[in-house]
Amino acid sequence: MTIHSHHLAAILPVTGAIATASSTELLRLLREAVQQAGLDAVGDLATTFEPQGVSVVLILKESHVALHVWPECNKVSVDIHVCDYHQNNLPKAENLAERLTLMLTGRRDRSGWSYLGLKG
Repeated sequence: MTIHSHHLAAILPVTGAIATASSTELLRLLREAVQQAGLDAVGDLATTFEPQGVSVVLILKESHVALHVWPECNKVSVDIHVCDYHQNNLPKAENLAERLTLMLTGRRDRSGWSYLGLKG
């Protein structure tokens, strides 16, 4: 059996509301985007750093998605990783990237994203 892995990553500028959002707010936003993209969240983890910064991770049935907010830079690092098992999940990963770009930046510009595809 061959496994296909899709990894999308970006460092994006964020709106002021995202830069100051709590881990609870970011998990809610992330869960909403994942659900709308047709992916399945099965667990989560969130950490708030002192003096600033938040990281949230959703474990997906398909793999994971993580946000790391750097409020002092007004930036977020986004990592989306999905695998194909019974179907091609790349369209869902791309949909999630589009949704997160709009939710986090207020824009639709996906030019800052990188893609790595692997199979084995």
